[in-house]
Amino acid sequence: SGLERYDFAPRTDTLELENDGAGFKPMVAALQLGQPLSLRARDLHLHTLAGELEGRQVFNLPVLASGAPTLERLARDQPLGEISVWCTVAGATGVESSSRLVVLAHPFFTTTDAAGRFEITDVPAGDLAISAIAGVAARGGKNVTLPATQRVEVQIDLP
Repeated sequence: SGLERYDFAPRTDTLELENDGAGFKPMVAALQLGQPLSLRARDLHLHTLAGELEGRQVFNLPVLASGAPTLERLARDQPLGEISVWCTVAGATGVESSSRLVVLAHPFFTTTDAAGRFEITDVPAGDLAISAIAGVAARGGKNVTLPATQRVEVQIDLP
C-alpha cells in the first residue's frame, strides 16, 4: 500500500457484520486492526465468523443466537489481507455464501457512493497503491504518487 512505515491509531467507528441465515453482510467489508467489530445473528441462530487466508484459518469468532451483538477487535498480530469469511456452523450446509473481509494496518479505506465515487482524506504523501473490490470477484487498482498539498483524482475500472 505504501503505508507500511507508519503506525496508525485504530479507527473508532464500528464495523457491523450481520448474518441473516444466508451469509454475512456486507459481502465485502474492510477493517483496520484494533477497530471495533460488531457481529450479530439476525436469524436468531448460532453462527461463527471464521476467517481463512492463504489456506489457513486465522480466526473463529462467536455470533450469539440471541441476536445480541458480539463485540470483537482483531489483534495487532492478525494477518493482513483479503480474508474469506463464513459461518462454520451453517456454512457447511451450502446455504450460506462466503464474504470477504479486508484487514488493513492503516485507516485509509471507505466505500463508494451510489455513483461509484469515494474520497479519503489525511493520507500521508508518497507513492501509494490504491485497490478497489466490488462483490466477491471484481478487483482493480492503481499506483499513484500523492503530493503533500494536492488532491489527486484516480479512476479505477473494474471488470
